[in-house]
Amino acid sequence: MRNIFLTFVLSLFALCIYAQELNCNVQIVSDKIPGSDKKIYETLRMSIWEFMNNRKWTNNIFKNEERIECSILINLTERNNDEFSGTIQIQVRRPVYKTTYNTVLLNFIDKDFNIKYVESQPLDYTDNTYISNLTSILAYYAYVIIGLDYDTFSLYGGTPFYEKAQAIINLTQSIQEKGWKSFESMKNRYWLLENLTNQNYKAFRESMYKYHRVGMDVMSEKADNAR
Repeated sequence: MRNIFLTFVLSLFALCIYAQELNCNVQIVSDKIPGSDKKIYETLRMSIWEFMNNRKWTNNIFKNEERIECSILINLTERNNDEFSGTIQIQVRRPVYKTTYNTVLLNFIDKDFNIKYVESQPLDYTDNTYISNLTSILAYYAYVIIGLDYDTFSLYGGTPFYEKAQAIINLTQSIQEKGWKSFESMKNRYWLLENLTNQNYKAFRESMYKYHRVGMDVMSEKADNAR
């Protein structure tokens, strides 16, 4: 019994020390949708929060204070039974070493948020398999968020995660929902990733790394070198 109790305590201790990669705040606005039943929107919000924050996205170990700060704001404007549409805004922030300052890595509004959701249904997702547009969108942005963060800590460190986001794009080329294809818009999920990974824009990723890791992170200790 003592050994079982000790194992339980150690497991709780490990959970306190190590956490998943994302610390994602989720908000849903549904003011433009008529009706008094708002419970489904809170259920959806909690499902998305758990999906983003409780899922293990990498093979790396994160401490709680190392989790990537990000936020999702979903503005729903239409509903037809279990179909919802609106926009989703993604913001990613990165702390500057030895300061209380954060820099914004991404602030992107996706106008092609079209999903199906049944209240309390589990949000299932598996890499390299298309299950739903909702979980594909969320997983895509999770990998983009992690890729952006990793790019600021090591040169091209985000590449493996951009590749995972690209795999999601490849899987969604035959679905009817918008946001995934190059010809649908010049500002959608396809083009966001294209601009992050195209070799012609490699200098952008280099500058993101140098600005954060070689510049801002050492500013408090070696200001002249950082500048």
